[in-house]
Amino acid sequence: MKKILVIAYNLHIGGIQKSLLNLLNYLCNDYDITLLLFSNKGEYFSEIPKRVRILFPNKKYFVIGMSQKELLKNSFLLFLNRLVLKVKINIFGREKTLTKFLKKCTIPGEYDACISFQQNGPGKSMLFGANYCSLKVNSKIKVAFLHSDFEKAGTLTKYNIDEYDKFDFIFSVSETGKNTLSKYFDKSKLKVCKNLHNVENIIELSQRYSIDKRDVCTFVTVSRISEEKGIDRILNVAKKMNESGLRFVWHIIGDGPLLSQYKSIVEREHMANILFEGSTKNPYPYIFSSDYLVITSHHEASPMVVQEAQILGTSVLSVNYSSAKEFINNEAVCENNDDSLYDILSKAIDLYPKIKKTFVSGFTDENNRQNVKELIEVLK
Repeated sequence: MKKILVIAYNLHIGGIQKSLLNLLNYLCNDYDITLLLFSNKGEYFSEIPKRVRILFPNKKYFVIGMSQKELLKNSFLLFLNRLVLKVKINIFGREKTLTKFLKKCTIPGEYDACISFQQNGPGKSMLFGANYCSLKVNSKIKVAFLHSDFEKAGTLTKYNIDEYDKFDFIFSVSETGKNTLSKYFDKSKLKVCKNLHNVENIIELSQRYSIDKRDVCTFVTVSRISEEKGIDRILNVAKKMNESGLRFVWHIIGDGPLLSQYKSIVEREHMANILFEGSTKNPYPYIFSSDYLVITSHHEASPMVVQEAQILGTSVLSVNYSSAKEFINNEAVCENNDDSLYDILSKAIDLYPKIKKTFVSGFTDENNRQNVKELIEVLK
């Protein structure tokens, strides 16, 4: 049985983390898998498959995978170390500071393949080093995944290009992403592994609890509450639709740095039909009970929630991120701006209770087999 090492930062709630768990579940019966994490915390931590061995580096490297809040709660010394690193990053730059910090991070063992599953975060993010550490591992082949829009997510840097070029294979989660990467890397090393999904589990979870459905058009957005996800657009467009007398409800599922700021705006503007529901491991009852899932992001690679909606039969309306039209019917995708989003949502409300179907067919386990096909070929 071939030995595979997979490196990721943490298992908090998020699309990349969920994609990782689905992939591990798919592969763990056929491969001897070790998962290296830079954090021993996270809402999804308990969902790691039993057959997967878990490996941690020295705890001092947890500053990579844990937030300031987590470190303050668990180790004041690590919290201080993280603050010192942030100061050095501001002075010397992230790549220089963190590669020096990770230089002595050793990963024991020999592997047939090493997979860096999470890319470096943008800007001065501390989510950095999965690629760097993967390249140091004693393995026959090196594989890197990219879950973001390489050109728009702050990852198009000379450092990242040089680093990715050292891998044997680079996997994108969409064909569109692969086409973008072909501008910067040899096409022979570019592959696609679309996100996998546990179809039966998603359907079962969607029935765990019920959501009261009002007799109006209901939207849902499942997202990190941060700038790049365009949650401010929801507030702008919703205010305009309210002023136009359109009736609707919009559930927003997720947490993030801008949550309290946006909740304050909703309260100030008296937008009672905008409901911030917080973060949950199980957003599926909301998706199942809503008329439309809405994607508002400024940029995306391939958000998992789109195919999760497809599994549950919920239509999707979206701004045009890089791979939107690869997964959603073109007429359900609008230009990536507030005015176009207002127009497509208004038409959906006018059409209610009739729902515009935005998928040709449902997602099945056969899709999973096709999605992972190129990765299996590489691992043989």
